[in-house]
Amino acid sequence: MSGLSIGPYPLRLGSIWHYAAPSGGVSVSNTATIVPAAGPGRRNFLSSIQVTANGEQLIEYRIKSGSVGLFRNFGFLQGFPIGFTFSTPLQAGENEALVLEVEGLDGTVYLNAQGYVA
Repeated sequence: MSGLSIGPYPLRLGSIWHYAAPSGGVSVSNTATIVPAAGPGRRNFLSSIQVTANGEQLIEYRIKSGSVGLFRNFGFLQGFPIGFTFSTPLQAGENEALVLEVEGLDGTVYLNAQGYVA
């Protein structure tokens, strides 16, 4: 079996996922599914993101699992990318999708994400 380890957890190569921002990004007052539910008894883990935005107003973006917020940030990103690597990956609820929510008065968020299912 081919695989690798992230921290103490061995992974099958098929369990790694990547999300690329949709063309045009995710605009204010909208959501996007980063990765669908992993299936019964399984969870999605978010290990890193890269985000940029455009717009004249402050933009807030959140990553959620069900109704639980896992990550929140805001700012005037104006095309300057910011990257986050979570040394302890963010863990979704069992069989729950990871969702991006965008709030603010104006603008669009472009988010790329990497993670795995375990």
